Amino acid sequence: MLNAALQGACAPSASRDASAPIGLIGAGSLGAAIGLRLLGCQGSLVAWNRSPARLAPLAAAGVQVATTVTALARRATVIVVCLSDADAIRAVLLDGSVDWSRLSHRLVLNTSTIGAEASEALEADFAAAGVDYLDMPVSGGPEGAASGTLAVYVGDVRAHQGIVGRLVSALAGRVIRCKSNQDAQRLKVLNNLCEAINLWGAAEAIALGRQLGLSLDDLQEGLTGGRGDSRYLRVLLEHLRTAPEHVAVSMAIRTKDLQLAERLAGTPGSLPPLARLTKSLFDEAGEALGTFVDQCECLSYLTDGGAEARRVQTAATAGSAAA
Repeated sequence: MLNAALQGACAPSASRDASAPIGLIGAGSLGAAIGLRLLGCQGSLVAWNRSPARLAPLAAAGVQVATTVTALARRATVIVVCLSDADAIRAVLLDGSVDWSRLSHRLVLNTSTIGAEASEALEADFAAAGVDYLDMPVSGGPEGAASGTLAVYVGDVRAHQGIVGRLVSALAGRVIRCKSNQDAQRLKVLNNLCEAINLWGAAEAIALGRQLGLSLDDLQEGLTGGRGDSRYLRVLLEHLRTAPEHVAVSMAIRTKDLQLAERLAGTPGSLPPLARLTKSLFDEAGEALGTFVDQCECLSYLTDGGAEARRVQTAATAGSAAA
Protein backbone atom coordinates (compact mmCIF):
# COMPACT_ATOMS: atom_id res chain seq x y z
CA MET A 1 0.00 0.00 0.00
CA LEU A 2 1.06 3.59 -0.54
CA ASN A 3 2.49 5.35 2.46
CA ALA A 4 -0.39 7.14 4.19
CA ALA A 5 1.36 10.50 4.12
CA LEU A 6 1.54 10.29 0.33
CA GLN A 7 -1.72 8.47 -0.29
CA GLY A 8 -3.72 11.06 1.57
CA ALA A 9 -2.19 14.01 -0.23
CA CYS A 10 -2.86 13.57 -3.91
CA ALA A 11 -3.90 17.14 -4.73
CA PRO A 12 -1.32 19.27 -6.57
CA SER A 13 0.61 21.83 -4.53
CA ALA A 14 -1.08 25.20 -4.38
CA SER A 15 2.08 26.84 -5.73
CA ARG A 16 1.74 24.98 -9.01
CA ASP A 17 -0.79 25.05 -11.81
CA ALA A 18 -2.94 21.94 -11.43
CA SER A 19 -4.01 22.20 -15.07
CA ALA A 20 -0.46 22.24 -16.43
CA PRO A 21 0.74 19.03 -18.09
CA ILE A 22 3.33 16.88 -16.39
CA GLY A 23 6.69 17.06 -18.16
CA LEU A 24 8.71 13.97 -19.06
CA ILE A 25 12.35 14.01 -20.13
CA GLY A 26 13.70 10.67 -21.39
CA ALA A 27 11.80 8.20 -23.55
CA GLY A 28 13.84 5.03 -23.28
CA SER A 29 12.16 1.77 -22.33
CA LEU A 30 11.49 2.84 -18.74
CA GLY A 31 10.78 6.49 -19.53
CA ALA A 32 8.26 5.59 -22.24
CA ALA A 33 6.47 3.18 -19.91
CA ILE A 34 6.35 5.83 -17.17
CA GLY A 35 5.03 8.35 -19.69
CA LEU A 36 2.23 6.11 -20.92
CA ARG A 37 1.25 5.25 -17.34
CA LEU A 38 1.14 8.91 -16.32
CA LEU A 39 -0.82 9.81 -19.44
CA GLY A 40 -3.43 7.19 -18.61
CA CYS A 41 -3.71 8.24 -14.97
CA GLN A 42 -3.06 11.99 -15.06
CA GLY A 43 -4.48 12.95 -18.45
CA SER A 44 -1.94 15.46 -19.77
CA LEU A 45 1.74 14.95 -20.52
CA VAL A 46 4.39 16.80 -22.54
CA ALA A 47 7.63 14.98 -23.37
CA TRP A 48 11.09 15.63 -24.78
CA ASN A 49 13.86 13.23 -25.74
CA ARG A 50 17.34 13.74 -27.16
CA SER A 51 16.44 11.35 -30.00
CA PRO A 52 13.04 12.65 -31.20
CA ALA A 53 12.22 9.38 -33.00
CA ARG A 54 11.90 7.65 -29.62
CA LEU A 55 8.90 9.88 -28.88
CA ALA A 56 6.78 8.44 -31.71
CA PRO A 57 4.94 5.81 -29.60
CA LEU A 58 4.18 8.42 -26.94
CA ALA A 59 2.95 10.91 -29.51
CA ALA A 60 0.72 8.25 -31.07
CA ALA A 61 -0.84 7.69 -27.64
CA GLY A 62 -1.64 11.38 -27.22
CA VAL A 63 1.45 12.73 -25.44
CA GLN A 64 2.33 16.29 -26.46
CA VAL A 65 5.85 16.60 -27.86
CA ALA A 66 8.16 19.51 -27.00
CA THR A 67 10.87 20.43 -29.50
CA THR A 68 13.22 21.81 -26.82
CA VAL A 69 13.75 21.41 -23.09
CA THR A 70 12.94 25.10 -22.65
CA ALA A 71 9.61 24.64 -24.41
CA LEU A 72 8.81 21.74 -22.10
CA ALA A 73 9.84 23.66 -18.97
CA ARG A 74 7.66 26.61 -19.94
CA ARG A 75 4.59 24.39 -20.07
CA ALA A 76 5.23 21.90 -17.26
CA THR A 77 5.77 23.00 -13.67
CA VAL A 78 6.62 19.42 -12.65
CA ILE A 79 9.25 17.58 -14.72
CA VAL A 80 9.83 13.83 -14.38
CA VAL A 81 13.33 12.88 -15.51
CA CYS A 82 14.27 9.37 -16.68
CA LEU A 83 17.82 9.60 -18.03
CA SER A 84 20.81 7.28 -17.82
CA ASP A 85 22.90 9.05 -15.18
CA ALA A 86 23.73 12.32 -13.44
CA ASP A 87 25.89 13.54 -16.31
CA ALA A 88 22.95 13.20 -18.68
CA ILE A 89 20.66 15.09 -16.29
CA ARG A 90 23.21 17.87 -15.97
CA ALA A 91 23.77 18.05 -19.73
CA VAL A 92 20.05 18.32 -20.46
CA LEU A 93 18.80 20.55 -17.64
CA LEU A 94 21.80 22.46 -16.28
CA ASP A 95 23.81 23.26 -19.39
CA GLY A 96 22.60 26.87 -19.48
CA SER A 97 20.09 26.41 -22.30
CA VAL A 98 17.13 26.74 -19.89
CA ASP A 99 16.84 30.10 -18.15
CA TRP A 100 15.33 28.85 -14.91
CA SER A 101 15.26 32.38 -13.48
CA ARG A 102 12.37 33.15 -15.85
CA LEU A 103 10.39 30.12 -14.64
CA SER A 104 8.90 29.96 -11.16
CA HIS A 105 7.89 27.00 -8.97
CA ARG A 106 9.51 24.25 -11.03
CA LEU A 107 10.03 20.81 -9.52
CA VAL A 108 12.35 18.20 -11.04
CA LEU A 109 11.64 14.58 -10.03
CA ASN A 110 14.53 12.25 -10.83
CA THR A 111 13.56 8.58 -11.30
CA SER A 112 17.09 7.46 -12.22
CA THR A 113 19.70 5.74 -10.06
CA ILE A 114 22.65 8.12 -9.79
CA GLY A 115 24.20 7.53 -6.35
CA ALA A 116 24.33 9.70 -3.23
CA GLU A 117 27.28 11.91 -4.24
CA ALA A 118 25.74 12.89 -7.56
CA SER A 119 22.39 13.42 -5.87
CA GLU A 120 23.88 15.86 -3.40
CA ALA A 121 25.64 17.78 -6.16
CA LEU A 122 22.54 17.97 -8.35
CA GLU A 123 20.39 19.06 -5.42
CA ALA A 124 22.77 21.95 -4.76
CA ASP A 125 23.03 22.96 -8.42
CA PHE A 126 19.26 22.92 -8.96
CA ALA A 127 18.79 24.95 -5.77
CA ALA A 128 21.26 27.52 -7.11
CA ALA A 129 19.19 27.70 -10.28
CA GLY A 130 16.00 28.23 -8.25
CA VAL A 131 14.57 24.79 -9.02
CA ASP A 132 13.29 22.27 -6.46
CA TYR A 133 14.79 18.81 -6.88
CA LEU A 134 13.60 15.48 -5.49
CA ASP A 135 15.04 12.01 -5.99
CA MET A 136 12.49 9.24 -6.49
CA PRO A 137 14.44 6.38 -8.13
CA VAL A 138 12.24 3.46 -9.15
CA SER A 139 12.60 -0.32 -9.25
CA GLY A 140 10.52 -2.71 -11.33
CA GLY A 141 11.48 -1.94 -14.92
CA PRO A 142 9.20 -1.01 -17.81
CA GLU A 143 6.76 -3.77 -16.88
CA GLY A 144 6.38 -2.34 -13.36
CA ALA A 145 5.84 1.15 -14.75
CA ALA A 146 3.21 -0.10 -17.20
CA SER A 147 1.24 -1.85 -14.44
CA GLY A 148 1.71 0.83 -11.78
CA THR A 149 3.57 -1.57 -9.47
CA LEU A 150 6.98 0.09 -9.24
CA ALA A 151 8.80 0.35 -5.95
CA VAL A 152 9.59 4.05 -5.54
CA TYR A 153 12.28 5.38 -3.21
CA VAL A 154 11.18 8.90 -2.30
CA GLY A 155 13.44 11.54 -0.76
CA ASP A 156 12.30 14.19 1.69
CA VAL A 157 8.85 14.86 0.28
CA ARG A 158 7.47 17.23 2.91
CA ALA A 159 7.47 20.31 0.69
CA HIS A 160 5.82 18.49 -2.22
CA GLN A 161 3.48 15.89 -0.77
CA GLY A 162 0.59 16.87 -3.01
CA ILE A 163 2.12 16.50 -6.44
CA VAL A 164 4.41 13.63 -5.46
CA GLY A 165 1.48 11.76 -3.95
CA ARG A 166 -0.46 12.26 -7.16
CA LEU A 167 2.29 10.86 -9.36
CA VAL A 168 3.35 8.08 -7.02
CA SER A 169 -0.25 6.89 -6.76
CA ALA A 170 -0.13 6.30 -10.51
CA LEU A 171 3.25 4.58 -10.64
CA ALA A 172 3.87 2.71 -7.41
CA GLY A 173 2.84 -0.51 -5.79
CA ARG A 174 5.19 0.26 -2.91
CA VAL A 175 6.67 3.49 -1.59
CA ILE A 176 9.87 3.63 0.47
CA ARG A 177 9.98 7.00 2.22
CA CYS A 178 13.51 8.20 2.93
CA LYS A 179 14.94 10.97 5.10
CA SER A 180 16.79 12.60 2.23
CA ASN A 181 17.48 12.41 -1.48
CA GLN A 182 20.83 10.84 -0.67
CA ASP A 183 19.28 8.07 1.43
CA ALA A 184 16.84 7.33 -1.41
CA GLN A 185 19.79 6.88 -3.74
CA ARG A 186 21.80 4.79 -1.26
CA LEU A 187 18.92 2.37 -0.76
CA LYS A 188 18.25 2.19 -4.50
CA VAL A 189 21.91 1.38 -5.22
CA LEU A 190 21.78 -1.40 -2.61
CA ASN A 191 18.57 -2.70 -4.16
CA ASN A 192 20.26 -2.81 -7.55
CA LEU A 193 23.23 -4.65 -6.06
CA CYS A 194 20.80 -7.32 -4.80
CA GLU A 195 19.26 -7.43 -8.28
CA ALA A 196 22.62 -8.00 -9.94
CA ILE A 197 23.63 -10.80 -7.56
CA ASN A 198 20.22 -12.49 -7.91
CA LEU A 199 20.25 -12.10 -11.69
CA TRP A 200 23.67 -13.68 -12.17
CA GLY A 201 22.94 -16.51 -9.73
CA ALA A 202 19.64 -17.32 -11.43
CA ALA A 203 21.34 -17.20 -14.85
CA GLU A 204 23.93 -19.74 -13.74
CA ALA A 205 21.24 -22.11 -12.43
CA ILE A 206 19.23 -21.84 -15.65
CA ALA A 207 22.32 -22.27 -17.83
CA LEU A 208 23.36 -25.37 -15.91
CA GLY A 209 19.85 -26.77 -16.15
CA ARG A 210 19.85 -26.32 -19.92
CA GLN A 211 23.22 -28.09 -20.15
CA LEU A 212 21.69 -31.00 -18.22
CA GLY A 213 18.95 -31.29 -20.85
CA LEU A 214 16.12 -29.78 -18.80
CA SER A 215 13.48 -28.05 -20.86
CA LEU A 216 12.22 -24.53 -20.24
CA ASP A 217 8.99 -26.02 -18.89
CA ASP A 218 11.01 -28.23 -16.53
CA LEU A 219 12.90 -25.21 -15.22
CA GLN A 220 9.74 -23.13 -14.89
CA GLU A 221 8.02 -25.87 -12.90
CA GLY A 222 10.99 -26.88 -10.78
CA LEU A 223 12.60 -23.55 -9.91
CA THR A 224 9.67 -21.23 -9.26
CA GLY A 225 7.79 -21.37 -5.99
CA GLY A 226 10.60 -22.77 -3.86
CA ARG A 227 12.96 -20.90 -1.59
CA GLY A 228 15.38 -20.48 -4.46
CA ASP A 229 12.82 -18.46 -6.40
CA SER A 230 13.42 -14.78 -7.09
CA ARG A 231 12.01 -11.97 -9.18
CA TYR A 232 14.95 -12.15 -11.54
CA LEU A 233 14.72 -15.91 -11.93
CA ARG A 234 11.25 -15.29 -13.35
CA VAL A 235 12.47 -12.39 -15.48
CA LEU A 236 15.13 -14.63 -17.02
CA LEU A 237 12.69 -17.50 -17.66
CA GLU A 238 10.27 -15.08 -19.32
CA HIS A 239 13.11 -13.64 -21.40
CA LEU A 240 13.97 -17.16 -22.62
CA ARG A 241 10.35 -17.94 -23.38
CA THR A 242 9.46 -14.78 -25.29
CA ALA A 243 12.85 -13.69 -26.75
CA PRO A 244 11.81 -9.99 -26.76
CA GLU A 245 13.40 -7.68 -29.28
CA HIS A 246 13.29 -4.62 -27.01
CA VAL A 247 15.92 -3.94 -24.36
CA ALA A 248 14.32 -3.53 -20.94
CA VAL A 249 17.53 -2.95 -18.94
CA SER A 250 20.76 -2.72 -20.88
CA MET A 251 24.07 -4.23 -19.90
CA ALA A 252 25.39 -0.67 -19.69
CA ILE A 253 22.82 0.25 -17.03
CA ARG A 254 23.60 -2.89 -15.01
CA THR A 255 27.36 -2.25 -15.05
CA LYS A 256 26.77 1.43 -14.20
CA ASP A 257 24.72 0.43 -11.17
CA LEU A 258 27.49 -1.90 -10.00
CA GLN A 259 29.99 0.93 -10.35
CA LEU A 260 27.73 3.02 -8.12
CA ALA A 261 27.69 0.20 -5.57
CA GLU A 262 31.49 0.16 -5.61
CA ARG A 263 31.53 3.92 -5.09
CA LEU A 264 29.10 3.51 -2.22
CA ALA A 265 31.45 0.97 -0.64
CA GLY A 266 34.23 3.56 -0.64
CA THR A 267 37.06 2.70 -3.03
CA PRO A 268 37.64 0.52 -6.12
CA GLY A 269 37.81 -3.12 -5.11
CA SER A 270 36.21 -2.50 -1.70
CA LEU A 271 32.92 -4.28 -2.40
CA PRO A 272 32.21 -7.38 -0.28
CA PRO A 273 33.37 -10.64 -1.94
CA LEU A 274 30.16 -11.77 -3.66
CA ALA A 275 29.33 -8.27 -4.86
CA ARG A 276 32.90 -7.86 -6.16
CA LEU A 277 32.68 -11.15 -8.03
CA THR A 278 29.29 -10.23 -9.50
CA LYS A 279 30.65 -6.91 -10.73
CA SER A 280 33.63 -8.60 -12.39
CA LEU A 281 31.34 -11.13 -14.11
CA PHE A 282 29.05 -8.43 -15.49
CA ASP A 283 32.09 -6.43 -16.58
CA GLU A 284 33.32 -9.48 -18.53
CA ALA A 285 29.91 -10.11 -20.07
CA GLY A 286 29.49 -6.45 -21.00
CA GLU A 287 32.90 -6.39 -22.65
CA ALA A 288 32.10 -9.53 -24.61
CA LEU A 289 28.54 -8.65 -25.62
CA GLY A 290 28.62 -4.88 -25.87
CA THR A 291 26.54 -2.29 -24.03
CA PHE A 292 23.42 -2.40 -26.21
CA VAL A 293 22.15 -5.86 -25.28
CA ASP A 294 19.68 -6.58 -22.51
CA GLN A 295 21.16 -7.64 -19.18
CA CYS A 296 19.34 -10.97 -19.53
CA GLU A 297 21.79 -11.84 -22.30
CA CYS A 298 24.17 -12.88 -19.54
CA LEU A 299 22.41 -16.21 -20.17
CA SER A 300 23.74 -16.16 -23.72
CA TYR A 301 27.20 -15.36 -22.40
CA LEU A 302 27.03 -18.37 -20.07
CA THR A 303 25.65 -20.85 -22.62
CA ASP A 304 27.29 -19.98 -25.96
CA GLY A 305 29.85 -17.34 -25.12
CA GLY A 306 27.40 -14.65 -26.26
CA ALA A 307 27.65 -15.43 -29.97
CA GLU A 308 23.94 -14.81 -30.63
CA ALA A 309 23.86 -11.67 -28.50
CA ARG A 310 26.87 -10.30 -30.40
CA ARG A 311 25.05 -10.96 -33.67
CA VAL A 312 22.05 -8.96 -32.41
CA GLN A 313 24.35 -6.21 -31.18
CA THR A 314 26.08 -5.97 -34.56
CA ALA A 315 22.78 -5.84 -36.43
CA ALA A 316 21.40 -3.17 -34.12
CA THR A 317 24.55 -1.06 -34.41
CA ALA A 318 24.45 -1.31 -38.20
CA GLY A 319 20.79 -0.32 -38.18
CA SER A 320 21.49 2.73 -36.01
CA ALA A 321 24.31 3.82 -38.31
CA ALA A 322 22.05 3.56 -41.34
CA ALA A 323 19.20 5.54 -39.74
